[in-house]
Amino acid sequence: MSRRVVGQVMTVVGAVAVVVGIIGVASQGDGNSDAAGPSSARPSTTTSPAVSEASGEPATTTTAATSTAADEPSARERVAAFTAVLDAAHAEGDDGTLFERLHPIVLERYGADQCRAYLSSVTGSLSDTEVLEVEGPTSIEFATDDVAAQVPDGYNVEATFKVGDTARTAEIHFAEVDGELAWFTDCGVPA
Repeated sequence: MSRRVVGQVMTVVGAVAVVVGIIGVASQGDGNSDAAGPSSARPSTTTSPAVSEASGEPATTTTAATSTAADEPSARERVAAFTAVLDAAHAEGDDGTLFERLHPIVLERYGADQCRAYLSSVTGSLSDTEVLEVEGPTSIEFATDDVAAQVPDGYNVEATFKVGDTARTAEIHFAEVDGELAWFTDCGVPA
């Protein structure tokens, strides 16, 4: 699979997750539901051999390099693609995709059965997600039901979306899990 195809698939998956997270936020009405988003070019460290002037012995120097590959999607592009995937899952009534893209901390907090039941009840209610701003990667807080946890590699995303016929704007959150974006929601009562 080419990098371009993988990037497009990641974009779609990202969009779907955003949509599902938005539904969780919208259905709770208190802004405690979370989802997060993008990746950006990150510095990498390379080590190159050198010779120490003082001793004439081999030395090691470390330099920072930034990836500028033109085919790497920006954080905003990844988040938009993920929200498109979530939107598509809602449009198709595909609660399985929404479930599969939940962040593991959500399942740990609420349990798989409760999250499946919740998603079955809200799938199809969210649409027209538009990403306005993306911040990250950064540590984010997943706070629901008086329980909070820090999550690394997260994205704060300001987005507009529709819940039914009602337009909303909210901050949602995503985070990287094994190289893919995952979303957050409040599935009900913590297990």
